[in-house]
Amino acid sequence: MSVDILSTRSTRRIANSTGLEIVRAWGHGDYQMRFVTPDHRHGWWDKKTGQWGWTEDPIHYTFRMRGWDGRGSTTAWRKVRAQVLARDGHQCQLRLDGVCTYRATHVPHLHGKDLGDHPSGLVASCAACNLHLGSVTTQDPAPAPRTKW
Repeated sequence: MSVDILSTRSTRRIANSTGLEIVRAWGHGDYQMRFVTPDHRHGWWDKKTGQWGWTEDPIHYTFRMRGWDGRGSTTAWRKVRAQVLARDGHQCQLRLDGVCTYRATHVPHLHGKDLGDHPSGLVASCAACNLHLGSVTTQDPAPAPRTKW
């Protein structure tokens, strides 16, 4: 099911029509829009008629910021990442010889993601060092045998 987050203009239109403060609004491609208020009440609004009401059994969607691989990141991770970068002064802490660019933009897990996102297990890193180091929990696979022609 396709869900589109509505623009600020459309969200304001719902707020003006209902007289409510709207935190987030989305649509499914038809005329009935869904919305959430600051007190977490879910409702619907009909674009054609202007009628609205409360949803008894709300459908919960997870809206995530999309990463390069489509998995996305959470608000909590983005906050921890920003804290670690600030703590380390946006300077690479790995400093691999011949690789490092010194300007930290990544925050790798030193002991793997299984131990969580606690700042004590995270350091600021430049992209080159992070990519050179790779995953700390997995090893490179053995080379695949090649056929001799």
